[in-house]
Amino acid sequence: MIRKFLLLLGLLPALLCARVAMAQGLDPDVSLKWQVVDRFRLLRNAIDQKEYFSYIDRIAKQSGTSGAYDSPIPWTVARNSRGKILIDRTRWVAKSNQYDVDYVFPKQWTISVQLDGLARASDYDCTWSVATFPMRTSNCARGFEADMRRDAVVQVDVTKRQEARRVGSRTVTVRPRDILIAVIGDSFFSGEGAPDLHLRPKDGRAAQTPARWWDERCHRSLFSGPAIAAALLARDPAFAQKSVTFVSFACSGAAINDGILTGYVGRALPDQIVKLNLGLAITYQASTENLTGFIPAQIDALALSLCSTRKFENGACTGSSRQPDVLLVSTGGNEVGFGPIARNILANDSSTSIEAIKSYHRKAIACLADGYDQLAKEISARIKPKLIGLVEYPNLLTWGKSRQLCDEGSWIKLRSYQPSIFGVLSVLGVGTSKQEAQAALDNVLIPLDDEVAKAVSRHKDDGWLLISGIRDGALGHGFCSAVDPWFNNVELTLLRQGMTPSGKVTAEGLPPASTATAALDSCLSGALSRAVPPLLRTPFVQVGPSTEIGALPTGVLHPNARGTVVLYGPAILDAIREGLSNLPE
Repeated sequence: MIRKFLLLLGLLPALLCARVAMAQGLDPDVSLKWQVVDRFRLLRNAIDQKEYFSYIDRIAKQSGTSGAYDSPIPWTVARNSRGKILIDRTRWVAKSNQYDVDYVFPKQWTISVQLDGLARASDYDCTWSVATFPMRTSNCARGFEADMRRDAVVQVDVTKRQEARRVGSRTVTVRPRDILIAVIGDSFFSGEGAPDLHLRPKDGRAAQTPARWWDERCHRSLFSGPAIAAALLARDPAFAQKSVTFVSFACSGAAINDGILTGYVGRALPDQIVKLNLGLAITYQASTENLTGFIPAQIDALALSLCSTRKFENGACTGSSRQPDVLLVSTGGNEVGFGPIARNILANDSSTSIEAIKSYHRKAIACLADGYDQLAKEISARIKPKLIGLVEYPNLLTWGKSRQLCDEGSWIKLRSYQPSIFGVLSVLGVGTSKQEAQAALDNVLIPLDDEVAKAVSRHKDDGWLLISGIRDGALGHGFCSAVDPWFNNVELTLLRQGMTPSGKVTAEGLPPASTATAALDSCLSGALSRAVPPLLRTPFVQVGPSTEIGALPTGVLHPNARGTVVLYGPAILDAIREGLSNLPE
């Protein structure tokens, strides 16, 4: 017994040393945490993304008239940027009407790694190593950042600085997941009405500068509802180990049978863009097709972007294909004559516009069921997204807390903004009546949203879901609202966006007819043919042949940046989150 006791007594120092050594090593709770830095990949780096998020936050905090009038990208920033602003630093290539291939098919991400749970981390040095990257030693409180491929293994060796003693190491495997969000549709998803940079009127120091867009031909904006939703998803802390690839082909003025499943002349022709002196003529001269021709069908352009080689043989991609996680769709408004309706209720007398709405536009809604079904067929065959979100249209015809319908009285209240402009508008008779608003609501807006909901219900098994909350969420913030308007009236459009000048396209530049939309073409032609003549004939519009696009305040009745940030973005985001939560990782 005494011998065993003496043996244990002799081992005690060694056991104590081992215990001290364990105490001086890394605590088991110390681990490596990582996250993706460049999470909204449409912009080229984290600095640009941070700038973009700051603009979204600023707009979200605004209210009243400032939210409607202030440029999303401030003119002070544009003035100091030496010609290169945020929209010039996206992954979109206008001359090819496409996105960078390595953007749609990401191979690496900028990853930030931190040593988590280490007390007094500044007292330690960390030596970081990852394949294809030289070892780097830095203060452990700083962490580590580098461009990495998926499945990269990061190792850190930790040293107590004062004692120059290695205390342990940790490893982690980086597996970022990229979420692909694609968009097709009309002006409500392209960003019409919410230009990235507002028109700047001429003053004593500078000439007038036109409004700017991320994509000029389609009036595609970083402040569209889908872009805002994708950005909000990307910076959600719950998605810190994911990135978002956002590809939008939505184009202002497009419809299922004119731009989505067929070619399209675009919202602004190249010669119109040249007229605006945007300095973009050189961009389009690089591509003969884009200089004189039409824009490819959105579904064709999207399918091409999802092919790694950008080549098809016998209808099949010659390389690897990518499946969108979410496809966002907005269409139906232009099919039933959104533009003529807007021009009618804003300029023509009530009896003329109400008759057109009830007799012709209401009939066009009956054509939509077949149009949505044809669109669903093409999407399933060619794009194969996991989820398809179809958005409802807003009730933009109410104002104030009591949510009254727009009428001449509410329109007059807006004179407090710009009396000089409203003096001109009043002489021209630009306005609406409560009867016209009610007719548009009962005969177009509500039936249109009913067709949207029915289409989603018919194709629910194919992954379709309804993006709701838009129609009711817009109540009280319509185009005639005098406080915090989320939709543009004529005044807001002229002040923020100006006029899109007239332009012409040659017969060779018109897109060919498509058999995919022949039935829809025939149906809509019969319903709308007599609704076209009573258009707004003020100096704002030049009504001419089908090959001429008249000068238009195209942003009227569309959400401004305030509306996309506080209404569209969050509603779309909610639908995306719900849909993704039901998908396997």
